[in-house]
Amino acid sequence: SELIGFIDPKTLKWRDGVITQSIKDNHWIILDNLNEADSIILERLNPLLESNQTWILTEKGETSSINVLNQNNFRFFATICSQK
Repeated sequence: SELIGFIDPKTLKWRDGVITQSIKDNHWIILDNLNEADSIILERLNPLLESNQTWILTEKGETSSINVLNQNNFRFFATICSQK
């Protein structure tokens, strides 16, 4: 997925998605209207919301994690749109 990462069909090489790249580069990321995301996406983002934040690229076949807490400037924000 564009959020996590994917295998580029042209080069057959892994390309980090927006969230993964933000973690590695210590950037902030804002996901708008997160309440409209599929439940599988929300479940995948759970590690970023836990106290021991880790990010494992299982989609890439990795088993070692990126310790998000070591990425001092990384911040994850999300907004929701409440329906009236």
